[in-house]
This record gives sequence, structure tokens and C-alpha cells, in this order.
Amino acid sequence: MEQVRADGFDEFVAARWSALLHVARLLTGGDRQRAEDLVQEALVKLWFAWPKVAEQAPEAYVRTVLVRMAARSAKRRWWGERPVERLPDRADPGDVSSTVAERSWIRLAEKGRGRALHAAWSRSDVLASWDGWWHQQIAQYGYDPALKPVPGATGLITLEGNSAAFFPLYPTLMRLVSECTGLGLYGVGMTVSVVASFVAALGIYAVTRRLGDHRAGPVAAGLWAVWPGSGTEWSGYSESLYTALAAWACHAVMSRRWLTAGLLTCAAGLCRPTAAALVAALAVAALLSLRRREDGVRRPLGAVAIAPLGLFCYLAWVNYRLGDVNGYSKLQDGAWAHKFDWGVHSFHVLTSVLVGHFDYLFAMPFGDVIGLCVVLMVPVLTVLLLRLRPPAVLVVHTGLSYLMVMTTQQYFGNVSRYLLPLFVPLALALRRLRWPSLATVLGTAALASGSYAGYVLFELGVP
Repeated sequence: MEQVRADGFDEFVAARWSALLHVARLLTGGDRQRAEDLVQEALVKLWFAWPKVAEQAPEAYVRTVLVRMAARSAKRRWWGERPVERLPDRADPGDVSSTVAERSWIRLAEKGRGRALHAAWSRSDVLASWDGWWHQQIAQYGYDPALKPVPGATGLITLEGNSAAFFPLYPTLMRLVSECTGLGLYGVGMTVSVVASFVAALGIYAVTRRLGDHRAGPVAAGLWAVWPGSGTEWSGYSESLYTALAAWACHAVMSRRWLTAGLLTCAAGLCRPTAAALVAALAVAALLSLRRREDGVRRPLGAVAIAPLGLFCYLAWVNYRLGDVNGYSKLQDGAWAHKFDWGVHSFHVLTSVLVGHFDYLFAMPFGDVIGLCVVLMVPVLTVLLLRLRPPAVLVVHTGLSYLMVMTTQQYFGNVSRYLLPLFVPLALALRRLRWPSLATVLGTAALASGSYAGYVLFELGVP
């Protein structure tokens, strides 16, 4: 048994060492020695977990371990000595002024060096932990011009950089804002996310107000701000940007501004693959409009034609560069172990968490328990939403987003981030509270959500 495990393990290490080292170097700011140490430590952990993950997603397991270890090591103040190939030139021993100047500079530098390095790495923990690093690389260098499939140890298609797994709208905005303002990519990424979060909150307010009243709108926006997983709203993620586009696209459909809805949905398709649910929701709403003959034919059909262009064009480009009609899906599976599995992984998580077991892939006990609570709330919230007789665009978007998440193998804790319209019935229920009581409820939820976000972002290192 040990020999079989050793053979499979050795084959994986030989095939994926360079790719894992590349990821580790990104996480360590290009430090090859620290990167090699991280990879070696991660592979030791993989050896003990090999029987469990060998047939599922060994590379995804190693990447997760790498990210967590990099995030933890980034918090250490002492970085140790760094060997160099060539010693720096020294001034003439007789040149006392150079010696004094050098020593003075060293003293001044050393006073702030530890704090500066620690602050820089602590600041970039969230951004460098996961998606943020890839968005930075795309914004700075673009997609790998030599994008091509690389066979992995499991026979799946992977990429050395894996950057093609990330959609282009968010890094493109980062690049544009950086060139216009002169800000660094970290500051630009945070700026785009923060601004987009306020735009998203306004969109949620506008959608909810059409279904309720002026009091329900702010409550729904507040719920979104404190919902589990809201820590990604102000991080190097495309979460806020997609939410803003989706909320305003739904609002445009509800107000029958079809071309605006089509353009916003097209942009959302360049932001995240979950825009497929938004495209389908707009198409259903347009078909219902055509059936009722409310807005003519050209505008609804024009919106249906425009909406999928962003998503389909990007996926087509990735598939073409990979030389595979299903290249993007295979890339997600090979690089990140994200794949459509008809809900097998979600069922395994649900049945395991309910009995206190956490032996499944991507196990994160704290986050998964919260995700389970949200999933158990979904049937009740769905019934409450349907009783409001909401527009079809909201029902279809919510239902398909939920099905996409539950039938896909990925981090289970992400479930709650895709249930945007389910805030509406909660907001309509909470609007009856007086402002002091409402502030207490939202404030308590904000403290709980903030604690959870801090734990996930800064302790686990993986949103």
C-alpha cells in the first residue's frame, strides 16, 4: 500500500513541481528560497493526506495549503538572513565619511524595516491570498501570451499561470484606474472594489424599493453588507463589481430598459462565470415580455442578443487558446478542482457537517457550518420570496445561481455569496422594526460577520 502511494505521489510531484513553485513564488513576492520551503512543507502535508485526495484534487489541496502557509508566514516580523550570490561592494577603508554615512543609513533603515515589511505583507494578505494575486498579475502583465494546455499528473488540462481562469473586467478596470491615477495595483484593486460595493448597495436598494418601500431598500442593502462572506466586498475580489452589475441589470429589466439590461449583463459576463444565471434570467424575462407584447419585439430581442456576448466571447477565447471546446471547464477542474458534479460534493458536505465530520475536500469547519445554516434557510426564504410575486428575472437569477453553486465542487462556504435576491423577504420583514431595534440587529450581524471575515481572510488566508 505504501509503495502504491509512493508511486502515485512521486509521479504527481515530478509532474507539478514547477507549477507549484510558480504559485509559491507569487505568494512570496518572488523569493525562490521561501517558495521552495513552502512547496516542500505543503508536499509533506500532501503525503499524509494522499490516500484521501489522490483521486480527487491533489493539486488543489496543495495550493490551498500553500496559500494558508504563505498568509501565516507573512505576519511574522522576523524574516531571517537572505543569502546572496555576490557580496555588495565596500567603500575604501580609509573613506571614513562613506562608512559613517552607510552606518547612519542602515540605522535609520533598520528602525522601520521590520515594521514596513510587516505592514506591507499584512496589508497584502487579503489581496495576495487568492484571486487578488491573479488579478494583479493580469492587470500588470496581461494574460500569458503563450497560453497553452499542459498535461497534469491526473491527465487534466492545467496552465502554468492559471490566469485564464479569471475573467478580464476587474483586472482591466484596475489597469485603467492605475494608469489614470498613478496608484499602485493594490490600492487600485481596493478602490475599485470599495466603489463598486457602494454602487451595488444602491442597486440592491433600488431593486428592493420597487418590491417594497423606501424603508425596505436600506435594510436590504444593510443585510448584503453584513451577510456571511461579505468580507470579499472590500478585498481584491470581483465580488462587489459583479453584484453591482447584476443588481442594476435586474433593476433595468424590472423598469423595462432592455438595452441597458443587456449591456450590464454583457459586462457581468466579463466579470464572473456565474453571469450565466443572469443571462438566463434576462432571457426568460424577455420571452415573457414578448408573450405579453409589452415592449414590442426589438428591444427585448436586442437585450437577449447582447447579454451573453461577454461571457461567451471570453469562454470561446479560452477554449480556442487551449484547443479544446471544453477547455475552460477542464482548466477549472485541473487547476482549482472546481467542476460540475451534479451536487455530489455538496451532498457529501451536508451529510458530513450535520454529524460533525470534516473529512471532505476543501474542508473549512467554521465557514462550512455557516454555509450549512444558510443552505437550511434557503427553502424558507424562497417561499417567502415567491409569496411577494417578484419579477421573473429575480426568481430565475436566484434559482439558477443556487443550483450552479450546489451542483459544483468548490468551497462550500461560498454558497451564501450567490443568494442576493433572498435578502428581499428578510428586508421586508425587518422593515417593521423601529430604527433602534433595526440598528441593533444589523450592528450585531455586522460584528459577527466582521469576525468571520477577519478569521477567513487573515487566519485561513482564503476567502
